[in-house]
Amino acid sequence: MERLVTCHLDFDNAAQLPADGKICGAILGMLRNQQDRDSLPRYLETLDTSEAGSAIGNKTGALNRVRNDVAIVSTKSGPVVIAAFTWENADQRWTGDNEAEQTLGKLAKAVVDRWSPQGLDAKAFSWENPLAKSTPGSKTAAP
Repeated sequence: MERLVTCHLDFDNAAQLPADGKICGAILGMLRNQQDRDSLPRYLETLDTSEAGSAIGNKTGALNRVRNDVAIVSTKSGPVVIAAFTWENADQRWTGDNEAEQTLGKLAKAVVDRWSPQGLDAKAFSWENPLAKSTPGSKTAAP
């Protein structure tokens, strides 16, 4: 997830390529527009993100006793990457009320409250192209 935020796609730490910005943007767009909001985004964002778009791009994963989620959260303090994994969960319900999903949501809320008490800002990060300059008045997410 950090590589997507910084758009460093080459594993040998070579310089970022300008063309990679659109590739990262396409992947981030998929993460930002996915529909499962029961884990990390749960307590961070309201359902109505129509005006500015979501400030969160995430990917969930689950098995009967496993609930996982990784996310990029665009905050007023800059992008925050969270990766959280649970296992051996007693609660195996396939609903948003699953205890592990609620716990992941509480974890994300605690992280964001601590690292960005000012809250979220969907426009502080260039979702379409992390290599592009960020929105005026916000922090630059990547060079």
